[in-house]
Amino acid sequence: MTVPLPVPVAAHAGAQGPPSVSLKCASPHSFRVQRLGGPTRWFRRIGYTLAILSGDHDFDERWSVESNDHEFAQALVRERDARAAIAQLDVLGCQALGHTRRKLVATFSPRRRSRAEREQQEQALREQLSALDGVIAKLCRRHSFPHDGGRARVAVLAVLLSLALTAGLAGLAFGADELLDGELGWLTLKSLLVSLPLTLVLGVAMAWLLAGRSSSHRELLVTLFLAVLSLPALGVGAAVTINRLADEGPTTMRRLPVLELKDRRGDGDHVTHFAVVPEWEPDRGPTRWLKVGRSVSAEAKAGQSWLRLTTSPGRLGAVRVLELRLEDAAGP
Repeated sequence: MTVPLPVPVAAHAGAQGPPSVSLKCASPHSFRVQRLGGPTRWFRRIGYTLAILSGDHDFDERWSVESNDHEFAQALVRERDARAAIAQLDVLGCQALGHTRRKLVATFSPRRRSRAEREQQEQALREQLSALDGVIAKLCRRHSFPHDGGRARVAVLAVLLSLALTAGLAGLAFGADELLDGELGWLTLKSLLVSLPLTLVLGVAMAWLLAGRSSSHRELLVTLFLAVLSLPALGVGAAVTINRLADEGPTTMRRLPVLELKDRRGDGDHVTHFAVVPEWEPDRGPTRWLKVGRSVSAEAKAGQSWLRLTTSPGRLGAVRVLELRLEDAAGP
């Protein structure tokens, strides 16, 4: 039984998202129909994306059909009445047609219309959705189509990559602040020498794993985007964590005079405080900026105060700040 749903708020002017008309549908199978674009055509041509074809050349050259239930979608577009309903939806301004969560949804152009014209358009769209629902119901009565979804591989990859991204950000959050200024950039470059080749290898593996489906190209782009974000982040986070947890180097204590105090304002009211001290490494300029806390910045006096800096070399060579505090003494 087909039950029309109220027109969503998005169909009205000023609402968020593209306007659409939806209709309940008893079938659990999902699909999406939209104009055949250049990238999809190219992926079809090289054989990576599996095309769902109707046998009608004009229809197949105009429309891209994607589905997790290939057999069902193939049978649907081979129905003349289904193709006619899709063609009529296009005439009415429909930009994309989708069926998911037991609901048919037609997204149409947000072009401004009078209230009467909009209501007439929505009614005409709903009639075509109803006709398409009738074809779907007839198909499901005649055949029992497999409904396995087919998204398990994409879901597993997305979850694993999201966990990798979270782990990388956590590693940065717990270890990046203790590094001396400039050390994080060097450690990042070092980690990229490992993570970028790994991202390339994983991208090839994902392309092989996801190939042969009508939505393979979209799924590949999504997973590649997640991989490009997560694997370098995981690499940097892991490098920071190893540099901190496996650090067994000897500590070094330096007493440094405060030459100047500097503040750097960021977004909003955030202020970062720095103490300018003499540089102790050769060939790095006369001074170095050390990030200090608000209390140290408030108590220190340029030209009079001294800082005690305790550092460790780090397992991967990125120097860590173990302690930075203001000394009571006026100097050596």
